[in-house]
Amino acid sequence: PTTVFEARADSTPPNKPEELAAKLDKRGTIKLSWKEPKGEPIAFYRVYRKERLVGRRVEDKFFNERIDGQGLAEYKVAAVDLAGNEGPTTTVSVRFDTSPPSAQLEIRPSVKTARRRVYLNEGKLSVTLKLSEPAAEIPSLQYRTRKMTDLRSLDLKKVSSTQYRGELVITKGEDGPLALMFKVSDKSGNENTEFTPTLNYHIDTTPPLTLRSLQTRALKGGRVELHWPKVEGEKRPIDYLVYRKGMSKPLAVLRDKNTYIDQAGNGKFSYSIVARDEAGLSSAKIGWVSCNSDATPPPSPRNVKSRVTDKVRLTWSAVKGQRYKVYRKQDDKEPVLAADLVGLGGFEESPVADGNFSYYVIAVDEAGN
Repeated sequence: PTTVFEARADSTPPNKPEELAAKLDKRGTIKLSWKEPKGEPIAFYRVYRKERLVGRRVEDKFFNERIDGQGLAEYKVAAVDLAGNEGPTTTVSVRFDTSPPSAQLEIRPSVKTARRRVYLNEGKLSVTLKLSEPAAEIPSLQYRTRKMTDLRSLDLKKVSSTQYRGELVITKGEDGPLALMFKVSDKSGNENTEFTPTLNYHIDTTPPLTLRSLQTRALKGGRVELHWPKVEGEKRPIDYLVYRKGMSKPLAVLRDKNTYIDQAGNGKFSYSIVARDEAGLSSAKIGWVSCNSDATPPPSPRNVKSRVTDKVRLTWSAVKGQRYKVYRKQDDKEPVLAADLVGLGGFEESPVADGNFSYYVIAVDEAGN
């Protein structure tokens, strides 16, 4: 006997799924749903994002996926029948956002340092919070100084869709770190509680101590040398401002130095020093210290005469209290100092070797001219 089987080939694809929909939930998950197409039975469904296969569903008529970042996602869903024929796709697009908004905080006035520390001084400070995208509601910003036990909220007002502004009042004596906490959510529900970039905010309302002393000394050529003791300790200044009386701006701003030479010229000049710390706070000026500067050399010695016997004798007309230097030059050698005298008008010596000797006498004033 013969058994006969009858088979029918199926190459007709099924219809496309109906009522394909997509939505984004508060957690950033994209949710697709559809209905079974009319017609023949369906074996399973294929889910594509753009042209890439991202899912396969046998009985379920939904698909969930989370994508990091921001953008527009296009999905296609196709039905596959029992014979393996894939039908046409139905398409849906959904805009997604799983990135929390970034935030930058700006406090003015402030002093930023190379160590990423931001110093805040006493007074009313303007606080600006800038977001990378619009927020769902006004962000929460809280702060705490070293003296506070609890966080305090800062009242922020909306300036634009991505910018908020408030006022922070710093009182004297609140020196120390400033703790800041904030919370912001975008319209997709993404939340951020960290500043980018992170800065180290520090309150400083105490200026450095006034310098204890300032010493001045007249140098030759009308120069004045200033010297003061460095301030050490926790409130160590980062620089010193040198002032000359009668000038509105400092002569110099010196870092890690406690001496300065002023090309003053002739006359009486008064000086003061101010110490400035890393936060930009300045000490009080030390009391003005005066110095008589002299750029004019004294007149040359008069009536210089020499006499040679067994010794070399020099004489000149001396001025009481005047300083004189006697130099000796032998042949082509460099001159050397033979004597340094005060108030005397004579000098004698016995050369220790034969040769041609030249002598000259110069007058030196108190400044060294």
